[in-house]
Formats: sequence, C-alpha cells, structure tokens
Amino acid sequence: MKIVIPSYKRPGINPTIKHMPEEIVSEYVYIAVRDEEYDEYVKAHPGVKIHNLGKGIDGIVETRQRINEQFSGKIMVVDDDNVFCHTVKGSHQKDPTKKDFIKRGDPIKTKEEFIEFIEYVSDLLDKYSFGSIRNLNFVRDARWLPYTENTVCYWVYFFNLDSFDYVNCSFRNGPTSGFAEDTYIFLDWFDKGNDIFVLVKWNVMETSSTTSTQNQMEGGCNIPDRGIRYKNSMIELNKMFPQYTTLRKSPKNTEVYGFEVPTLRTRLVKEKRRQNKKSLF
Repeated sequence: MKIVIPSYKRPGINPTIKHMPEEIVSEYVYIAVRDEEYDEYVKAHPGVKIHNLGKGIDGIVETRQRINEQFSGKIMVVDDDNVFCHTVKGSHQKDPTKKDFIKRGDPIKTKEEFIEFIEYVSDLLDKYSFGSIRNLNFVRDARWLPYTENTVCYWVYFFNLDSFDYVNCSFRNGPTSGFAEDTYIFLDWFDKGNDIFVLVKWNVMETSSTTSTQNQMEGGCNIPDRGIRYKNSMIELNKMFPQYTTLRKSPKNTEVYGFEVPTLRTRLVKEKRRQNKKSLF
C-alpha cells in the first residue's frame, strides 16, 4: 500500500505528514507534485519520497488522474490537511441514554496503529476496487461498523489499481469546470455496476477542525473563481447523474462565496444504475 498525497504550492507545509509517525512517512508516503515544483519539494521534504507527475498539469482533475495512471497496486490518496482518528462507541450528544452510537476518538499516532489501519484497508481492497472513509463530524449509528457501502465521501480515497478501471472511469470525464471530481468518480464507478466501501472502523478529519489557518493557505484548490466553478460543477453533475443527485440550496456555501452556490445531495441506489455487473460480462 502506498500513501499518495497530492500537493500544489505548499512545499514544506503538509499537516497530514506531521500527524504521521516518521517510520510510516519514510516507508509508505509519496508526495505527488507537478514537474515545475519537483525540485522545491525535494528540498523542503528530506526523507520523503517525492513523485513527479510531469508537465502540463492544470488543476486537481489532471493531478488525480495522473496518480491513478502512474502508480500501481493498492494506493491511499490523501489530501494534505487530514488527520486519521480512531472510532469509539459512545452516547448520543443530545440524549445520553442512547448509547449505541459511534464518534471520533483520538488521532492514530503510533506506527503499530497505522499499520493495523493500512492492513485492514488492504484486505478490503481485495474485495473492492475503490473505497473511502467517513469523517464522523457527527455521531452515527454503531451499526455502521466496521464499514458501509455506497456513500459519497471526501478527502481520502482507496484504489486497487490492478482492478479499478481508471481508463473508462477517469477523473477527466467529470465536470468541465474542473471541480467536484471526487464526487464524480463515486457516481461514475457506482453507475458502472460497482460497489464502494466506506470505512467507519477509523475516520478522518481535516486539520482545519483543529486550527483556523489551514483554509487560508495558498495553493491546493484555492483559486479566485472557485465559487463559480464549484457551482457549475454541481449543476453539471446533477445533469449527468439525475438518478442519484438533487440540487439543494446551501446557506453555508452562499455565506462562504458571497453568492448562491448550491450543494449536491447524493444517494446511490442500486436499482437506478444504468449498468449492473451482470450486464457487463
């Protein structure tokens, strides 16, 4: 299993790596960067493997697709501002008498904890070609343990590139506005007749959950027209996959971008697939 962290304009700044043991970083982690930034990242991250994705990259879509094309086997693709955490059982926050719930626990810290996590995901990738992990920003039903299927999640993606068809299920086929490529890949892979695992035994959070500086960092997907492109991507996805998606007003997005930007509600229902596995062979 390789842990691949795409990064842009952030040499020396990688909260995900800071929350991993050095032994895990040196053995498993690759920072994937554009050719023009390769030398800078090599200098900024001694002891970390830096993967050169090549020239001609403009945006996260091409970055993600080249990762799938250039790596092999089982990979974990992680945003550069994530922390992996344990999942623990507990009571509901609003009603302590309801005890059969799960919530975010302490961050994974030791090498042994990370290896247990990695090996568990690796075993799942023998059954599934693609998966993700919950964030558990809210308490959830304990029946979700250890994993569920067919829900759109963000930030972390698991691929078995020996079986995932990254040619026909390509990030490049997503919204032309260049955003929501992560939502697209869930919808397209599912619509082609495949199930997707969503890990709950562990969970992930953004470092912005613990610090206010991360969202203000330069680089990544922070571009001047992000709101417009994000809005257009939501509309495009709804047109591409109306059977799984619904556009909804989002006061939060409107507040962030300063104009109305919808959110996309997704529900992956097998009966609504245009293809199923039996029809593919």
